[in-house]
Amino acid sequence: MLCALCAGAVALAQARAEPTTAQSFAADDGDLVISLALEDPPSAEILASLSEGLQCEVRFNARVYEKARGLFSFLGDKLIGERHPVYNARFDELGDDYVITTDGRGVYQFQTATSFLASFFSLDNYATGIPVPAAGDCYALTSIEVNVARLVPPLNMISLVFPVNRSATAWTKTPLRF
Repeated sequence: MLCALCAGAVALAQARAEPTTAQSFAADDGDLVISLALEDPPSAEILASLSEGLQCEVRFNARVYEKARGLFSFLGDKLIGERHPVYNARFDELGDDYVITTDGRGVYQFQTATSFLASFFSLDNYATGIPVPAAGDCYALTSIEVNVARLVPPLNMISLVFPVNRSATAWTKTPLRF
């Protein structure tokens, strides 16, 4: 009996576990380049939502801070820059393919669900344009938000009344040393 309760508690804890991200950082000519990927994404929910004709959205959040030092360090760390690239996805029934539109208005089409999901939940080698200080202690905070059913105005007012099927990873703090 006790083992069954333990197994149930473990299953419940795994079901409620926060989604996590895989991340890497690099400096290219003094600017920060990031790669983020959602580990264990809600793939089934995204594909179901797209098959119903809805749009989905993934927002990659990145902030870079420099540690405060000296007399006024109690005021907090200095924000160097932040970026929030967004991917919007839809299923094109006429072309029978998945379409991702990025912030830069890049449009990418995928014939298979697996290739679409691999691209939709990852941000690869994104040049942020955020300068990384050569000297100094800085760190990055990253998070990924997934919106399973993206509503467009005026339908987005529904989210004020009904819960939105949105999830986000916890902010991850990573020291930057190049």
